[in-house]
Amino acid sequence: LQKVHKDPTYTRSGYNWIMYYVHRWLRLTPAYVFFIFFVIAWIPRMNGGLARARPQLMKRIVQKCEDNWWMNALYINNFKTSNEMCYGISWFLSVDMQLYWTAPIFLLALHYSWKSGLGAAVVGVISSTATIVFLTAHFDLPAMSYNTYMPHGNLDQLRLNYSNYIYNMPWTRCIPYLIGILCGYLIILVKKKNVEIRRPKKWHLVGGWLLATLSALIVVFGVYNYIRGAATWGVGLRSAYAAFSRIGSSAAVAWVVLACAFDWAGPVKTLLEHPLWQPLGRLSYCAYLVHFFVLLV
Repeated sequence: LQKVHKDPTYTRSGYNWIMYYVHRWLRLTPAYVFFIFFVIAWIPRMNGGLARARPQLMKRIVQKCEDNWWMNALYINNFKTSNEMCYGISWFLSVDMQLYWTAPIFLLALHYSWKSGLGAAVVGVISSTATIVFLTAHFDLPAMSYNTYMPHGNLDQLRLNYSNYIYNMPWTRCIPYLIGILCGYLIILVKKKNVEIRRPKKWHLVGGWLLATLSALIVVFGVYNYIRGAATWGVGLRSAYAAFSRIGSSAAVAWVVLACAFDWAGPVKTLLEHPLWQPLGRLSYCAYLVHFFVLLV
């Protein structure tokens, strides 16, 4: 978006469009595919550790990756069912890439008309929310995938259905992405185009932090009794949480991002922008790739 602001003809170049997609693929894929091939080659040769403690699980991981690794390389593996997908946690990489592919629709709409861009993002959020509500109600799904108890149906099958219909799909995961695009556009608008935004009053800032904190706490702890079976939720409450928890958590993070960007965050900004996080941030992608096996150990 910044490049389009600097050069209005930027989007007319086919080369720029090709590089928009190819550059992202080249940044993520080598380490990703190398790790998958490493797992395929390494696990069958293990004599101890996970191969001995969880032999059937390791065998399934290897078999699924031997069959479907190419879908991971194309970032479409999330469209396989969870019990067929190569390296289950990699659904996130595919969803992230798919949302990146579609991001120009919203970015260019914002560039040419902020009202159109905002409208497109709002329609996307509403459509995603409605889809989650419908799928949860139609298939009688749990509110989230980590339930330890459900009063009806087979819990494992319900979890699998939740993953296949909601958890792994880009159209149910786009809410944070769209809110993030709007936040990024607002930051560019203020900092790059010198649009003035007045500092809120102190009590407005306090209220913003309280609401963001409360929203995050409700999303995290509001399901405590539900996931351990101490409370039974009807389909309406399950549908509402499954849909609106995404908006609540995204809004909380968006407040932190905007507060830091506009110098409203005080010590929070100082902490989050400390150089200490930079080397750890550069390691986060590869840490994500290997973390599943670390957790198993």
